[in-house]
Amino acid sequence: MKTIDSEAIVSAIINVHNGNHILDPMVVGKIFNEIKKESIADPRFPAHEVQILELISIGKTNKEISLQLYLAEKTVRNYVSKLMKKVSVNNRTELALFWTKEKSQK
Repeated sequence: MKTIDSEAIVSAIINVHNGNHILDPMVVGKIFNEIKKESIADPRFPAHEVQILELISIGKTNKEISLQLYLAEKTVRNYVSKLMKKVSVNNRTELALFWTKEKSQK
């Protein structure tokens, strides 16, 4: 706010009053970066599954993943089981290898 001149502030107030939205350019940049990251992500896997796949691929345990993602350990265990079925693998090591290969192909 300290770097904005008074005309810009008045214009912003009028725009907001008229129902428009005003975003700081830095915020817009961050939003576009997040959208870009999501558009690059594998459409087969929601963001929470990608997070778990990433952590498994670097050797994290269910307990470590649960602490990092603020989930119950049982929830992580369920996600891991679901992911193994989804990609037709039998264990965590195969799941980690699957994800490592998937990432290298992008």
